Amino acid sequence: PPPNSCPIPQQYVTPLFPSGHIIKFLLTSTWSDPHYIGLNGLQIFDAYDRPIPLHTGNASAAPLSSVASLPGSSSDPRTLSQLLEEPFETLDDRRMWLAPYSPGRNVVCLYFDDV
Repeated sequence: PPPNSCPIPQQYVTPLFPSGHIIKFLLTSTWSDPHYIGLNGLQIFDAYDRPIPLHTGNASAAPLSSVASLPGSSSDPRTLSQLLEEPFETLDDRRMWLAPYSPGRNVVCLYFDDV
């Protein structure tokens, strides 16, 4: 594909200010790590450029929510809650989200009550 293009075909045009109850992120690749996928944070803004508060109760990740779901790793701090809490720009691994990488299957969803 040409530079700066999306290799995943879309059957729609993304609106400038989308509305709905669910935002689904399909994470398609890692930064070359064959075993794990991670993010520093997710921050969503409303039409007035104000951050929308996010909480663990309105988010999910699959197929596993984080590395803390793995046997023997329950105390690992890199959980889904880290993805939704400030600081979003950090180099501190303990403030990031990390999950086992499953090619084509890693999904993070955010759920909202109001449209």
